[in-house]
Amino acid sequence: MERVSKLCVATNGRDLSRKIKIIESCVEAYPEGVTPKLIALRTRLNVNTVKSILPKMRNITKVMRGYYKVVNGGDTPSGVLVDLFDWNFHNLILTTTVSGVVSSHEKNYHYGLVDVHLYVSTSGKATFRVSSDYPLNVSSICFVAGMFSMLTNSSFSDIMVSTVEFNRDYKNLRLDGVKSIAVDSLVEQFKVYQKSVGLRVEHKSKVPMCVDSIVDMLSNNPNSLEFHLKLNKQGEVLDRLTVAVERTSNLLFRLLDK
Repeated sequence: MERVSKLCVATNGRDLSRKIKIIESCVEAYPEGVTPKLIALRTRLNVNTVKSILPKMRNITKVMRGYYKVVNGGDTPSGVLVDLFDWNFHNLILTTTVSGVVSSHEKNYHYGLVDVHLYVSTSGKATFRVSSDYPLNVSSICFVAGMFSMLTNSSFSDIMVSTVEFNRDYKNLRLDGVKSIAVDSLVEQFKVYQKSVGLRVEHKSKVPMCVDSIVDMLSNNPNSLEFHLKLNKQGEVLDRLTVAVERTSNLLFRLLDK
């Protein structure tokens, strides 16, 4: 009985190693992040098995809720783990549309080190400006957007980020030869420059986007704002297509029943 027990342990160990290699190979194909369900679909492993193995893999990290990616280099600087909470933001302006506005009005709010200015025009456009002398953690964007949503009685999904600047410092990297590098496009401005403490990566948006787009982009190392905007548009088209297919299927079933 003892020999059989040892054989089972060895077999289970080899099976676990095989599954880890399969999962790692699958995750490497999705540098932007992948869900356990998609991993299970691609590898034909049980989704619960995938969920139990992922936390045990040292080179796999959870970049946000339900999304995992490889952190052994790839699209991140060597030895640096990009985390959502490492980014700081400045000059945040949120906008939304409010119905039933009789006259324009504005109000200022002061919360310790943060000042907020709310302005609603006669056309129903509401603007929310957040300012501070100190950089704020980027995770606060969701909280500020939720506050704006409550003050204007609008849906959170309708809150748009009109303007935002966000940056991150890398203490173990240095830019030699040139002082800064800037790339300007129609939708964003990207800048890398050397500071006394290390290298700073800075982004500034030029086009409105929803709050969820900001969170997704910063969770997956923002190489291109335009790329993420296109992905969001494709997601919206896919959602509409899914609804259309579902309606068509229901109509076909009704015809077959008759």
